[in-house]
Amino acid sequence: MKTTTLVAALAAAFLATSPCLAAIDSIPDGYTQLEWLASTADTPYVDTGYTPASTDKFTIRFRSLSNAKNYEVLYCARGNGGGSFTCFKNNTSNNQLRFDYNGGTHGYSPSNSTNTEYILVADGNIAAGNTATSQYSAYTLNGNVQTLSTTTDRAGAFTIKKPLRLFATDSGTLPGRFRIYYFRVENSAGVLQADLRPCRRNSDGTLGMYDLVRETFCPAGGTGSFETNETGLPPGYSAREWIQSSGTQWINTEFTPLCFDTVSTTFRFRALPSGNFAVFCARKDGKQTFTFLRVGSTFRFDHNAGNKTATSTVSPVVNTDYTVTMNGTTLVGTVNGGNDVAFNDAGNFTVGSPFVLFAAHGGTISDANMTMKSSLRLFSFTVTDSATGTVLCDLLPCCRAEGDEAGLYDRINKKFLANGGTGEFKAPKNVTVLYVR
Repeated sequence: MKTTTLVAALAAAFLATSPCLAAIDSIPDGYTQLEWLASTADTPYVDTGYTPASTDKFTIRFRSLSNAKNYEVLYCARGNGGGSFTCFKNNTSNNQLRFDYNGGTHGYSPSNSTNTEYILVADGNIAAGNTATSQYSAYTLNGNVQTLSTTTDRAGAFTIKKPLRLFATDSGTLPGRFRIYYFRVENSAGVLQADLRPCRRNSDGTLGMYDLVRETFCPAGGTGSFETNETGLPPGYSAREWIQSSGTQWINTEFTPLCFDTVSTTFRFRALPSGNFAVFCARKDGKQTFTFLRVGSTFRFDHNAGNKTATSTVSPVVNTDYTVTMNGTTLVGTVNGGNDVAFNDAGNFTVGSPFVLFAAHGGTISDANMTMKSSLRLFSFTVTDSATGTVLCDLLPCCRAEGDEAGLYDRINKKFLANGGTGEFKAPKNVTVLYVR
């Protein structure tokens, strides 16, 4: 992974990009790759079949789906007795994760919001150092070191004797209501040991995780069933090639990215009078922003602080298609596959709001707070995890049959996104593009 800046280096480390390539880089024929797998009821689990060392490093992209104050397991690897390398939701607060390492409770995270994307790194090699400092720094959420609320003395590394399980303990108890996008394991030397991706076995429709390293399918076990995203559009919606705003419409994607994610979008401006016009915008406040817009006569990428902007050499014109990518890990933006722009920022930050399309905002999402509304034809908008290419948000132009309303459908998070402004989006009357995934 390219690491030309400090942030890129930090991001690459925290996203656990391995120096050792997996045996294969994609799920083979006979399986359908899925963006996520979710356990929402009963006691399903995934037995990975991989028994880790207590000095391994786990990297997981996940989302908690429950507000209940219950013990709910994200992953569990156990030795004898209390020896455990486990993460689960605490039963006294729905905003904390509990980390157990070796003989007991290692500590609690300060926060863990429901329906928020997180990348957790749990580094057993650091945790085995058996000091307060190592206990704190063994765990990060979205790149932020967890200052744990409690710690207990450890005896260093220990032996794990049972395979790693996801969504439940090794005995199938304490089922966790989580959405998992991927689960990766490296040993203490940084060599990739497991790379688990959600998938469906085509022969019988069984859901599970496929390990790209061991080339092994790990089916769901236990009782109940998993949920996952389905591709394409559900009944009641019809695909369109694009939707178009006139300068008064905008869409709240309801998806909040991490600062390390990558955005790709294809669009064309239908009008460019004087002033600034946004294509997409997410921001915590006026400065911490993940935004792409036209300012003056050129494109501009804003990433992190407001004065850390990067201007493209491309001057947009109307009725011309542009495909833009904005990579929050490599800190590079591209226009039409080239014209690279390097961002000038440094450090992790919390984006803080969902992406808004066709406009920008000052931190509060409402029609009254929208600025820089654009006259724009949007063909596609996708957000991916920069480390794995996992699709997190994929917006398809469409019309909802009820009311013949034009908008976007998020095929990953399974929701229709309607106009938040005034007037109506335009869309072609006929289906002129088919989405094949």
